[in-house]
Amino acid sequence: MGASGYLAGHILTQLLDYGFSVRATVRNQAAEIRVKSALPVKHHASLTFIIIPDLSVDGAFDEAVKDVDGVSSVQISIFKIADTSFWVIHTAAPFALHVEENERDLLIPSINGTTGILKAATKYNSKVKRVVITSSFAAMFNLNDLPRANHTYSKRDWCSTTYEEARAGDGTLCYCALKALAEKAAWKAYQADKSGRYLTTGGPCTYQQIVDIIREVLPEVRDRTPEGVPGAAPKNVILLDNSRAREELGINFTPLREIITEMALDLFEQEKTWAANRKG
Repeated sequence: MGASGYLAGHILTQLLDYGFSVRATVRNQAAEIRVKSALPVKHHASLTFIIIPDLSVDGAFDEAVKDVDGVSSVQISIFKIADTSFWVIHTAAPFALHVEENERDLLIPSINGTTGILKAATKYNSKVKRVVITSSFAAMFNLNDLPRANHTYSKRDWCSTTYEEARAGDGTLCYCALKALAEKAAWKAYQADKSGRYLTTGGPCTYQQIVDIIREVLPEVRDRTPEGVPGAAPKNVILLDNSRAREELGINFTPLREIITEMALDLFEQEKTWAANRKG
């Protein structure tokens, strides 16, 4: 969950790079060790951890927000800003497509984890001024309704799968539903309108576009990269409206080619390092 996740890891690194002291929550000590070992030693003194084994327990986040100057976490991030107020960033939710029981393993932890941090922040830290909850496009569409011809997805779109349908459905259906249900629960708990939804994505892409870029910039891995139909035009493209994120948050989205190129080159270098370490 949270700080040990992909997105939270980047948020955590940036907060530390900006000089914030961070309190991170993780589910177990193994996750704590993993997160800390991935960070530069210079940041270790600014980072502390709270272990929360079960997000669904009432009061799970209480200790994480008590008497803190700043908190960042797996599930949440609360950090001090210049005017002595605090921000909460909630970044995680259970992600598994195959579980024993949807309600116990996915729905309850996701919903309670989201509302739990809001309750804890309200109860124990009156200086919290802003809450950011990261989610997924899964919260905005219905599986049986893709692609929607001539429709542009925006802040007004929601996954309409009910709690009961999610509880009885497969893992993919449940995941889409829990993202929307947790967000709706947060809005209800926060007693605010839903005008603060932003699509923070540059837009859709296809696997064909990705492999075309990789095969071009990294000839060394062409034999290991699917060819597909090079240059094939994407079909059934999902349209997104990210204008609010660009205009109100000032986000300039990185072009797809730049993202894939940087990722591919980095992974290729890491692969060579791993190979050298195995030989050593």
